[in-house]
Amino acid sequence: MVIIQIPAGMPEHNLFANRLGTYLEQRLPHGFAVLYDTFSYISPEAMESLGHFKNGDPHEYMQQRLLDLGAPPSFIAETVAHLLKQGLMPSPYAPDVCVVREVDFDNRFRVPVWIGEIVSKDTHDYDLYFKAYLYERLGVNEYFVFETGKRSGRLICAYRLDEPQKPLAQYQEIPLNGETARLASVEVELPIAWSV
Repeated sequence: MVIIQIPAGMPEHNLFANRLGTYLEQRLPHGFAVLYDTFSYISPEAMESLGHFKNGDPHEYMQQRLLDLGAPPSFIAETVAHLLKQGLMPSPYAPDVCVVREVDFDNRFRVPVWIGEIVSKDTHDYDLYFKAYLYERLGVNEYFVFETGKRSGRLICAYRLDEPQKPLAQYQEIPLNGETARLASVEVELPIAWSV
């Protein structure tokens, strides 16, 4: 098991990321690794190489998917305007916690099987909507969104690809009933409520 960490600037965020990563590390099957805040540059060329957007306008697709995911129209308009101005995917993205196959560890552009993002009030909409769209397009099997409070954390939203092997597979929201949510990619049960 390999673990890399580049600490974020928020102690509560770091504590929760460490707790989440440690929990996963102790339960993952052989052949998987937990990574923290590990940059994977996502370029338009990388997206194109995965076969996305070959039969349509990416911005139109994005608008529709963000609406499907529940994003407010003002957020969609602002995001689309930014992407049109800057290019499709202009920045590196570093998931807070992710699980990758160890065989992909040295590949700078890796597609995790699972990503967990920890939202703050400044990044709530971005993490909840745009990153869901982005990770869906990249083919990340599962995407879980958490929020933190004083000495606690909670899973607030979870997505899973409907047909992971299919190009342009779409996220379906996973109902959060009970005390745990299942990471189907690695067969791990993850608590919904956390104490940090």
